[in-house]
Amino acid sequence: MKTLLRCLLVVALATVLAAPVFAQQKAAPKAAPKAKAAPAAKNAISQGGLWVDGTFSYSSLTYDYEDFDEVDVNTFALAAAGDYFIIDHLGVGGLLGYASIDTDDGDESELKIGPHVLYAFDNFADSKFYPFVDAAFGLEQAKFDIGGDEESENGWFFVIGGGCNYTIKPNLGIIGKLNYSMDSLDDLDISGFNLAVGLVGMFDL
Repeated sequence: MKTLLRCLLVVALATVLAAPVFAQQKAAPKAAPKAKAAPAAKNAISQGGLWVDGTFSYSSLTYDYEDFDEVDVNTFALAAAGDYFIIDHLGVGGLLGYASIDTDDGDESELKIGPHVLYAFDNFADSKFYPFVDAAFGLEQAKFDIGGDEESENGWFFVIGGGCNYTIKPNLGIIGKLNYSMDSLDDLDISGFNLAVGLVGMFDL
């Protein structure tokens, strides 16, 4: 009998001592949910952005005719390009170019059209600068007027280079490019460097 009473006394004492601990655990407030990370700030080369530029270029080219000697030609050209950023930094789109060339032998005009791809960078101290590399390829048509005789040649072109976009307003920038181009026509190959400057509009779609 005494043993039973001692056991009951120990159980009662343990219950009394443990009660505050259980009460404290029950009353403990739930941990506050972790705050969600803020989304990364968008800039001019974030996914969903669009660049549309128009440029004026000076070109130093070499004309390699099939039946004649090489000729060095300096000329000016106009071009427009549009690129949609399918992911951050990477834009794809198209290019349209036109050039009118006067030579000692006659006049020439060139029309180019094709896809264009651009990869831009933004890891620089000044967020207004967006350096980039780009490339384009596609179809070309050249028309020649030599001594009143007109003829045309078709072929392809390839351009690779890079440049920089400096934003002067949230949706407007000044763009500069330096690239190397190669054109292959029916009886003529053209290659050389092009230096272009112009304006670029930047939109968030």
